[in-house]
Amino acid sequence: MRQAEMRPQKQSPKMIQPNTDLPEGSTSNYDGYSVWKNWNDFFRFSADDSSYFAKEVPAMSLKGKEVLEIGFGEGRFLAWAQARGAGVAGMELDSRSLAAADAAGIALVTDIEAHSAAHQDRYALIAAFDVFEHLTLSQIEAHLVAIAKLLEPGGVLILRYPNGQSPFGLSPQNGDVTHITALSQAKIDQLAQPLGFVTERYAGSAMPQGRGIVRLRRAIIRGLRRLVGRLLNALFNVEIIWDSVVTQVLRKA
Repeated sequence: MRQAEMRPQKQSPKMIQPNTDLPEGSTSNYDGYSVWKNWNDFFRFSADDSSYFAKEVPAMSLKGKEVLEIGFGEGRFLAWAQARGAGVAGMELDSRSLAAADAAGIALVTDIEAHSAAHQDRYALIAAFDVFEHLTLSQIEAHLVAIAKLLEPGGVLILRYPNGQSPFGLSPQNGDVTHITALSQAKIDQLAQPLGFVTERYAGSAMPQGRGIVRLRRAIIRGLRRLVGRLLNALFNVEIIWDSVVTQVLRKA
């Protein structure tokens, strides 16, 4: 297995592409993806972003820690982690995102499997926000194997994905042609537990706190969602989360 490189560069990372037919003249379903997603303000984060990430990341100091984000997109999480003293690296497919990362001096991982062979126990935190739904189950399993090697003992993996157990997850899951696999905690646990991962938290994706009337409105929405979820669970005799998007936090033993 060849040695992985981790340095600022413009080369597209070697991440397995979705197994889908491509339009004539297209090299990837990710051609123009950042334009479609309206990614323009690269490697900046807002007050709402800061509030959101603080809720999703377990209580831990990132100062002096190494953080990897798979599929960093617009780079808001990496910018937030870097502002808190973390050393950051990322993987991405989109050419505009890669160019922005290169300009920002962000280290790029080009091959996660080779990188895991060369950098075992390197990272305290690995995040994949809205990424695993783009992969097949076999690709997810391969990524988890590599992540298990890359994380230090006690390291944290954060995943966010459309909720495959809720009807409200159908909208985000089917709103992107590059989405392949519907996911749930049960599916992730089935693949991750044999690798030594334990799920510490599984919940609807956090909502930034906001200020003033926005803060009040969001608090009301959160309360109503909890109430409706309990009613639906009782009505249908199930125990699931009904949010459209969920976050799963796993820790390596």
